[in-house]
Amino acid sequence: MKKLLLLAVLLMIPTVFYGQNTEKKIAILEIVDRDENVSQGMKLMLRGRLTAAVTATPGYAGLDRVDMDAVLAEHNFQRSGMVAEKYIKQLGEAIGADYVMIAEAAWFNSYKTELVISAKLIDVESFQVVKTAMVNTPVSSASVDENCRALAKKLLKPSNSFQQTPGSGYIPKY
Repeated sequence: MKKLLLLAVLLMIPTVFYGQNTEKKIAILEIVDRDENVSQGMKLMLRGRLTAAVTATPGYAGLDRVDMDAVLAEHNFQRSGMVAEKYIKQLGEAIGADYVMIAEAAWFNSYKTELVISAKLIDVESFQVVKTAMVNTPVSSASVDENCRALAKKLLKPSNSFQQTPGSGYIPKY
């Protein structure tokens, strides 16, 4: 009986010490709209769907603007559509994020029936762009949801899908 109890405790040690912090945290910034044509409601829906898609991906946790505002309320990251390196690093360090996701949205056509969403994943430590992806989506709720999940899937392939070569950063293997 003591051996069984000892075995159970030993099997739990890796879970207790290593299993809790295995998720990579991704801070999802406000959606950038360089033309200022995408409504705040649409940007809110995109950010929410991207956060949900990241969080639903095993091994990842999405931190959205609400999480970040609680920590860094004084920063207004997306006013100019560009984020300075020092602010991304500061944001990541403050909330414990491993990566920052910057997504941009623009109307694909003049009828405003389809959006193009482009996103990049940036390593907070090195400020290196780890991965980029893009999707086009009709503006229905179901399509936006489906395409945000597809975008997250493209960005968050397992780490063995990346290889690092000297001086060139991460290159996806195909």
